[in-house]
Amino acid sequence: PLPFSNPVASFLLLASLPWQPHSVLRPSCADAEAASIASAGARERRRGSAARQQLFVRCQSERRQQQQLPRFCCGRKDVDLSENRLGKKGAKALSAVLHENTTLVTLKLSGNELNDQAAKYLADALLTNNKLESLDLSHNAFGESAGEVLGTAIAENAGMKELNLSWNCFRGQGAVAVAKGLGANIFLRVLDLSYNGFGNKGAAALGEALKINNVLEELNVGNNRISLEGALCLALGLKENKTLRCLSVTRNPIQSEGCIRILKAIQANPGAVLEVLDFSVGVNGWKGVRCGL
Repeated sequence: PLPFSNPVASFLLLASLPWQPHSVLRPSCADAEAASIASAGARERRRGSAARQQLFVRCQSERRQQQQLPRFCCGRKDVDLSENRLGKKGAKALSAVLHENTTLVTLKLSGNELNDQAAKYLADALLTNNKLESLDLSHNAFGESAGEVLGTAIAENAGMKELNLSWNCFRGQGAVAVAKGLGANIFLRVLDLSYNGFGNKGAAALGEALKINNVLEELNVGNNRISLEGALCLALGLKENKTLRCLSVTRNPIQSEGCIRILKAIQANPGAVLEVLDFSVGVNGWKGVRCGL
């Protein structure tokens, strides 16, 4: 309490005292760093929470897809599930559907992030399913292992007439296995293997398959890194094949000699029925310049 009861006197006394400013509280460097870390931690927690929420939503969506697949496919002849990110879990659910399928004829699974593990489920179903006639597995992530299991399924499948395996990564032994499966298959009419990595080994296996296959009518091996060596192997197969009507070898470095050897092989085959032979280098595959025979 002030020593004077008179307010004016009290004011004058205060005014005569030396003035000292109040000290401003400033955070220390350590405090600032701690606050920054805490803020960053809060942001990370919010991000993590959002990521977990997205993952939860995706898992729920995948689970619903898997539960709905049997219902969706039931009683239908044509089903298009392209671009649905089904993955291996979806492939597993589809495998169960195909094991019991009695109506499905056409199935499109393009662009579904199907990998080598997913291929095992699908191959298992194809070994027993004889109803499915057309299957599109293009634009997926199948690799060498997938080629090996699918090759076996192709060899033993007794119903499929059209198969699209384009835009995958069938190479090495996987490519050879697919080609061997073609050689043993007696139902397949149309096979699209474009935009893979068959190379010369795969082309050699395809040449052998064409010697013994007596049902295939259309084959697309465009953009498969097949060089002159591989073209000579294809020519050997075409020299004996009696059913192929359309062949696309577009965007392969087979050189002029490779083209000539293939043409001569066809001309030397009295039973050849080839109508369309595509050597074009355009990006549109079958829509490029064709050579009618």
